[in-house]
Amino acid sequence: MPIDDGNMYWDRMEEVPPALDSLEWLPPDSNPFGIRVLDIRPVTLEVSSYTSDQTIVDRFLSTRGSTGEEFAGRHPADAVTIPCFLTYPLVPDLSVGPLFTASVMEEKWDVFIEGLQIRVARSWTGNLRFVGRIHQHAATDRLMIIDQLEAASDGENFDRDQAIRDFDFVMKSYVLGRVVPNTVPASWRSQDAQAIAMYSYSMHGRRAAFATFEQVDVQ
Repeated sequence: MPIDDGNMYWDRMEEVPPALDSLEWLPPDSNPFGIRVLDIRPVTLEVSSYTSDQTIVDRFLSTRGSTGEEFAGRHPADAVTIPCFLTYPLVPDLSVGPLFTASVMEEKWDVFIEGLQIRVARSWTGNLRFVGRIHQHAATDRLMIIDQLEAASDGENFDRDQAIRDFDFVMKSYVLGRVVPNTVPASWRSQDAQAIAMYSYSMHGRRAAFATFEQVDVQ
């Protein structure tokens, strides 16, 4: 079922895949994460993305070999700086270049490293959403510690905690290849399972497998 991203930050939701009728919330004791999650795989593994904007298609195809040079020294639009403490395994022998680039349009993020900064951009539009600062002394512990995050602000309702969770999901799911739940903003609690699944897909594409409103502590 194709979804038209257009130039939007998330997908349009006018069309609903039949699999949305089979979504199920799993209690903490019925999944490996120990928290209540919505199994959205019937949607995210079946939906296909497309856009009618040929400019976006051309941009996506032409930047699949990008090294991230076009993002060097850049910051997200209307950036908000957020202190944080996120840890990941060190990236060996890589100071400049891609950590992950989308190979299909169902993958929604590109991730690059430049020295002590990790830049995360939307794969379709090149919209720079996050810049994570790597703590300069982390190498001695074999961990990459992100102690500050710059995030693109979306206005007065900007959620700092959600920005950290989105960045963390991208690092764990896209860069490290782990299956972890993506956190849905608290403002979506009144939405039904169908809307939550489509939101998760539009944000994270096929890397979104389980959605939750709870804190995700999976390492």
